[in-house]
This record gives sequence, structure tokens and C-alpha cells, in this order.
Amino acid sequence: MDSRRAGESLTLIGSLLFAAFRIAHEPSENHDNTLISHELYALLAASILYMLYTYCALSDDTASAPDKPPPSQTTYPQTSLYLKRKPDNKFGFIWMSVPKNYRDSSDDGILTALLMGPLISAALLCTALHSPEGVLPPNWSIEPPLSLPVRNTRALPAAAALIRARYNLISLSTLTSAILLLHVCASRWFEDRFRRNAASSPSPTPSTTATPNPIGVNGGATSSSASLAPPVQVNGLTGVATNEGERRSVPRNEGWRALYHIIFTLSVSACALMLRLVLHHRQSGFWQHLSLFDVAVGAPFYQFALYVALRMAHRGLTLGELGLMCFGGTAVYLEFLNITIARIWPITTAYIKTYRLPTPLVIFQSALIGGPFLAGFLFAPFLVLSRHAAQTPARRQRRQSPADALRARKRLAAAAGVGVLLFVFGPLGLWVRWCLGGRDPWVWAARWVFGRRRRIALLGYWGALGSISVAGWARQLARSRRAAGVNAAAGMGIAAGSGMGMGVSGMVGGMMAGMGMGPSAAGNNTAEAVASPTTGLFAGSGDFLDRAPTLGLNARRKFFHALVVVMFVPGIAFDPAFTHLAFSAAFALFVFTEYIRYFAIYPLGVAVHLFMNEFLDAKDSNSTAILSHFYLLTGCAGALWLEGPSQLLQFTGVLILGIGDALASIVGKLHGRHAWSPTTPKTLEGSAAFVASVVASAWALRLCGLVEVFSTPRYTLVITTAAILEALSDQNDNLTLPLYAWSALTVVGVS
Repeated sequence: MDSRRAGESLTLIGSLLFAAFRIAHEPSENHDNTLISHELYALLAASILYMLYTYCALSDDTASAPDKPPPSQTTYPQTSLYLKRKPDNKFGFIWMSVPKNYRDSSDDGILTALLMGPLISAALLCTALHSPEGVLPPNWSIEPPLSLPVRNTRALPAAAALIRARYNLISLSTLTSAILLLHVCASRWFEDRFRRNAASSPSPTPSTTATPNPIGVNGGATSSSASLAPPVQVNGLTGVATNEGERRSVPRNEGWRALYHIIFTLSVSACALMLRLVLHHRQSGFWQHLSLFDVAVGAPFYQFALYVALRMAHRGLTLGELGLMCFGGTAVYLEFLNITIARIWPITTAYIKTYRLPTPLVIFQSALIGGPFLAGFLFAPFLVLSRHAAQTPARRQRRQSPADALRARKRLAAAAGVGVLLFVFGPLGLWVRWCLGGRDPWVWAARWVFGRRRRIALLGYWGALGSISVAGWARQLARSRRAAGVNAAAGMGIAAGSGMGMGVSGMVGGMMAGMGMGPSAAGNNTAEAVASPTTGLFAGSGDFLDRAPTLGLNARRKFFHALVVVMFVPGIAFDPAFTHLAFSAAFALFVFTEYIRYFAIYPLGVAVHLFMNEFLDAKDSNSTAILSHFYLLTGCAGALWLEGPSQLLQFTGVLILGIGDALASIVGKLHGRHAWSPTTPKTLEGSAAFVASVVASAWALRLCGLVEVFSTPRYTLVITTAAILEALSDQNDNLTLPLYAWSALTVVGVS
């Protein structure tokens, strides 16, 4: 293990170890805190053993190939553009996945996947243990949480119910981490088995007669040409070469991969359920806060989410990002189910098992985040057909004229749109209405939003900033394309995408420009001619926008990082509950916008894709899905969605991403001289700028009276640790860094 990866591992392990130690020393009835801390200790021990085995026991197969020269060490130039190593035999993979499914990275991020979920859960438990009232901060203007009926004599108070629910969340996080670790270990063992068999089998020669091989390369059936291939070196072994990004143990056929993954998922879920029964029978205390229903539903859903997310976001995720995202999705899914169960059988449960207080914000978030994904699965045939129609060149459309093909795309877009509207206003809206006690969700939202002048002002403020930002960048990108000699019509077509930011939540438009960075989608090969409207709103500023200098890629991205500060600091300061709901609505709109882009939904698919394509970076260049804007939104919103009691911590994501990360990048590129490691472009100067800017911004909020008194030494210590993690980790810092910083700040108790 190199120094960079060792530093990242020690940071994550040390943080969770401190959290477990603190929970263990909190007083509790029935020794619940002690038992929960033991679950965290067991996960830490398993993670450390895996890392020791991976980096101490494994080699580069030099023993099986003595004549192979020693592997050369990958070196990285001290520039912002550095090469990344391809996955080696130390990388982990979920069952039936191959290297080409993941984003190219120098680190698989296994500890991020295993430990970040438990760390966030431990931080949430710490806040519940130190909030005896079990209420939200006083500046959260939202109605009281849902309660069970009075006739339920088993009902717990709000504070006790929240603590019980967060015990459950920690157990759920350790369960999902154990499942992921089992996936990685089983996948590694299965691959090693195939490699040993390949090493012991005789090498084929060109003169060998072709014979059928039921397993063949990667477990698939081989052809005669493959069996006649000359022997080559594959990872130090003499055998038949495999395609780049493939593995011997994984079939190339997608159907077989899916089938094997389903079988493995069901087997692992059954084993987890049996283990839960055995632990309960032996009264060990492990996973005692997980019901059989939690295990039976959560285990298969988590594994299903792992596979689907990896397939949909091809080459867009590392293992660490995948595990963290799927844990969050599983938690939201179980909240949805638990709210539903509490509404169906309110007298059979002692509390509503939500990991936040069950206010209407949690109900709307379950609908706004889970609803778009469910709609995508329900109407997947229309979406897939739309993408296929956009991919098919005109010369291959033998049975249709171009006009007929265009009409077919319009019909598919109309069918998908009508279906989504029927789903949103039908089953999804009825579920929210039912959970709100029969109140219409649309009327409730309108009254709640427009019931305060500050919320109307925030909507207008976000709408103005979002619209101006999108329109300005549309003009700037059109200028850049004209200067580069690109077709002017394509450049002007981008401006049509600006209309998407002018909906109910205008903040989405401005964020989408800076955060939506994606590759060329295969579904957008057919470009419709889209005219660029010149509205009176932006006509007067046209001369200014034309004279404004064009910015490079990094400057474009960091500009929108800074824009989130201007956008969201007022909302978090004056109405965090409304901003909480607005973030959830923005997430839903991002999902539907990605559907439009990826599936080339007529007529906006091309325009949205061209607009987003101008903000590519190295982490997004090969992915089929655009994820960076989701990461940035989640990073900014995470502190509000987790509903901590501290006003200071609510600003964590905005300060770290909007100020710290932006200044670290700028200072590091302009003045960075001392790199943290040969394998990373991050510099000490950039990290110092990160720490200084975040701490200074927190003090500025304190002087303005927007946050409470806090411990500067503790805050500085945690932000410094976060800066070190940002410099050493190869995971997407827009996702992991704010969540880590919020969790660490909560555990150490800065306020």
C-alpha cells in the first residue's frame, strides 16, 4: 500500500474508531450503546483484516511467473493532469462485475464503501443521544412529527423513538457493509480459482485442434478462433488473453451475469436472515435492533441497487461511491416502507422507524427521491425505445422515412411524459396524501411554501440566479464554440436548455450547468435543429455577456461551486426546512433531466446533453450517466437532510464545496509546489487554503449571528482532517467530503 492509500485508510478507520469509542462510553439502558459499539468494532476488525490480506498477502503473481520482470511502479507527473492506474489484483469488485464497469481510479475506495455509512449512522446516533427533547432546531419552521394513535399504549416518546431508529440504522449499515465485503471476497476467491485453473492448464498453440470449451475465457463459451489463440501473458499467467476490462470468472453474456447475480443475492440474503436468527437465539446482542423484516427486505434491495447502479452508471462509479450511494438508497427505501407500515398497522409498532423525525419533510423526500427512480423502471420500455430511435442513423431506417422516424420519437416522448404525469398525480400523490392524513399534498405544499414571505423571496432569488446563470453560460459556450470553429447552430442550440432552469425551483437551472458534467451519450447521435430564442430579459445584457472572457473547464466548474454559496447560504440561514424540501425537489428534477439527456427524449435531449457536455472532467469522461451534479447537490444538501441540531453543521456542505474546495483548487493550481504524494496532484498549499477558507467562513457566519458558538480548535482539527482526506482520496470529493466532515464534526461535538 502506498503512502496516499495508507493515509486515507488510517483517516477513515481512526474516525469510525473514535465514534465507536464515544458511543460505547455513553450511558444507556440495557447496554444498547455498548452492543452497538461492538458491532462497529467488529466491522472495523473485518475491514482491517481485509486490507491486511489484500496488501500483505496478495502479490502481482510473480511466484506463478518467475520469468516475469518485476512490475514497474506507476508514477504520476506533478501536474493537474495525471494518469490513473487501471484496476489491479488488489481492487475489489461486487459479484459478477468486471473492471470496465467501474470508473478508472487509482483506488477502489473499499473503505469508503465499508465505513462511511456506519460513520454517518454513528454521528446521527450521537446527535440523538445528546438531544433529549428529540426536536429539530428552533429555526426549522415545520409542523410536529407524525405520531402514533393514542390507543397505542406501546408508543415511545419522540426522543426515545429516534434513538431506537438510529440504533437500527447503525445495524443496517453494518449489515450492508458485511454484505459488500462478502461480495468482494467471494468475487476475489472465484476469480483466483479461475486463474489457478488457467495457470495449471496446458497452453493452447496455433496448431491445436479447436475443441469446445464450456467455460472458456471469462466463463463464456469460446469459439474456435479463441481456442487457437497463441499463449500470452495475462496478469503473470500463461493462457488465452482476455479483453481489457474483463475477468476470467465473469461471463461476457449479460443475461448470465444477471442470473448469477440474482442467485448470489438470494443466497446471501437467506444466509443473512439465518445469521440474524442464530444471533438472536444465542442472545449475542449483534443486530438485535434489526427485525427479520429489515434483513429480509434490506439485504436483497441493497444488492439489487448495487447491480443496477453499476449497470446504469457504466464507468461512472468507484466501488466506494457505489457502496455509499446504495446504502443511502436502502435507508430511504426502508424509511418509505416503515412509514407505510406505521400507517397501515399503527397499533402494532412502538414507534415510526424513520431515521429522521417523521415530519412531512421526510414523507415528501421519500416521494421526491424514490418516485423518479420508480417511474424510470415503470416506463423503461418507452425510454429505451426513445434512446434506440435516437441512436439509429437515418441510413439504417429502411422502413421509415426521416419524417416517420421523427414522429415515432415524438410519440414515444409523449407516451413517457403522460405516463410519468399519471404516476406522479396518481399512485405517488395518493401515497403522500394518505401519509399526510388525507390532506392534499399539492395544496399542503402550496400553502406551506407561499405561507411565508421569505419563502416567496427565496423562490424569486433562486429563480433569478438560476436563469441568469444558465443564460449567461449558454451565451459564453456559444462564443467558445464559434471561436473554436464549431458549428454555430449546435452552439446556439444549447440556449434552449436554459428554459429548463426556470420552473418551480429556479435554482436547479443554475446548478445544472455547473454540476452536470457528462460524456457524449450514445443516445444523442441524432441532433435536432433547435433555435435559440432571444428573450427580452437577457437582451439588455447581451453586450456584457459577449464582452465577458471565456473561462476554462476548471474555472467554469469552480464558478458554479461558488454560486452554490450565493444561492444556498440565505436559504439555510433563514429557512432550512424550506431549503431541505427544495433540495429534494431539485434532486427529483435532476433525475428527470438525466432521463431526458440519456434517453434523448424529444425535443430537449440533444440540447441538454450539449449544454452539460461543456463541463466534463476526467472523472466523467467515460461514464454513460452524468453524476457530478448529483454528487454536488447531495454534498450541499446532506447536512440538512440529516437534520442535525446544530445550525453551524447545516452549512457544512456549502462551506466545504462552495468555498473550501473551490479555493483549494485555485490556489493549488496557481501556487501549489509541494504535492501530497507522487500519485496525486493535490498540494499542501491547496489543502492549507481549504482549511483557512472554511474556518474563516465559519467565523464569518458566527460574527453575523447566523450560527451558535463553537469550538474553534475542534472545528479546525476536523476540517484539517477533511482536507487531508480530500487530498489523499481518489473518490469523488463532492459526495464523500461533506458527509465525512459533517459526521466528524458531529462526533467530536464542536458546538
